[in-house]
Amino acid sequence: MKQNMRLRGVVLAVLVFTAGAVLLPAQGSGFIVDPNANSGFTYTKDASGKGIIILGYVGPPVNLLQIPNYIDSLPVTELANNAFCRMDELVEIRVPNSVVRIGTGCFQQNLKTTKLRTVVLSPNIKRIEADTFRNCRLLMNVDIPAGVTSIGERAFNNCNSLPRLNLPEGITRIENAAFSGCSNFKEITFPKSVTSIGEEAFFSCTKVTSITVPSTITKIEAKAFARCVSVTTITIPDSVTSIGDEAFSDYPALTTINVNIRPIQFGENVFYNCPRLSTAVRKKIEDCGYSWKRKS
Repeated sequence: MKQNMRLRGVVLAVLVFTAGAVLLPAQGSGFIVDPNANSGFTYTKDASGKGIIILGYVGPPVNLLQIPNYIDSLPVTELANNAFCRMDELVEIRVPNSVVRIGTGCFQQNLKTTKLRTVVLSPNIKRIEADTFRNCRLLMNVDIPAGVTSIGERAFNNCNSLPRLNLPEGITRIENAAFSGCSNFKEITFPKSVTSIGEEAFFSCTKVTSITVPSTITKIEAKAFARCVSVTTITIPDSVTSIGDEAFSDYPALTTINVNIRPIQFGENVFYNCPRLSTAVRKKIEDCGYSWKRKS
């Protein structure tokens, strides 16, 4: 039997087009569910032969995608890389508890044509992989499960409708550009577990008004918080010994930097284009070892 198969006879997807099937309303969704339709999913067994990896969807256009717990009496444990990439009609995706891994770029969409607004994740995943939600510009509802320990590169890049960021305790790594372009965040609150924030991690989060770097961080990477143009206050804890190039550059509203005077290793142009800083604040930063002379 071929391993890559079309799943048949399982309630999985809300179909936009149906033919001769009994239609039932999906509870609370406003969508129509066809419990008898062929699902349109492709899949294979995992290396152990005891679980199912969903590879993609080739059926009729759908706006609600309900992924099953089981296929062929085996648990669905993984969604493959790019499995549901660029599916323009998707509005909502529901991932069952059986899934423990979601591949890179799994829900990545076309920035101009995406309609995806809601994703319900399995509570049993441990990592949000790179590019998982990249360019989902209309995404408004997604909760990061409590067991997640790291957020991959560009995972939420350009998710500029997300109204808030809830990072659960237990997350240790936020990788490069993970939340870059999330321009609807009004605040960023870090759990005490975070020990690494990558380059451009929060680049251009333009509605955030203050940034408090957690005391578990020793190095602020290049452009980590650059172009957060509404920020008025930055707090840098004593744990930080190094700040990368342009980490807090292009802050036209910045007036306050809370930092204790001590040696800090500064990269180039860390506070470039922060025109509202007072002479006293500028002197304080100089006393930490910073030069205001721009380097090209």
